[in-house]
Amino acid sequence: MPQIIDKELFIEVTTFFKPYEGKYPLCEWSTYFNYSTQNHPSKFFEPEAFMTLCWPEHPLAWKFLIPPQCYVFENYTPSLFKNILNFDPEWNNSKDLAELKNINIEKIIRWKKYEIACKHPEQASNFRKYFNPRVWVNKLFINQ
Repeated sequence: MPQIIDKELFIEVTTFFKPYEGKYPLCEWSTYFNYSTQNHPSKFFEPEAFMTLCWPEHPLAWKFLIPPQCYVFENYTPSLFKNILNFDPEWNNSKDLAELKNINIEKIIRWKKYEIACKHPEQASNFRKYFNPRVWVNKLFINQ
């Protein structure tokens, strides 16, 4: 799930683990959260389900333990928005709140259709070219 990192805590964590960096493999995610929650518990809340549209970038990247019930954030990935979901980048520049509301609804609808198409390809012919796992695996891991 997406995480928010506190820069000051991150610097503290990297300073603390500096003597161990050449001796042990350290994971930036687990070292940060294990150290920070232990040493600064008041800065953390109980985990909640994420509320991020288009996360992960590909709906089959992993199985959700808890799927989002609503969206508050948007994971903007230019290639996903342009090539797969056919979003107009100018949509995000609108100043009209009513128009933005409609745009956001359209984004959610397109994302859900893409998610369904990936999980049930027989139901969505317009996304067939993305069902070959090599397409998104290459995108995720090679063509970055």
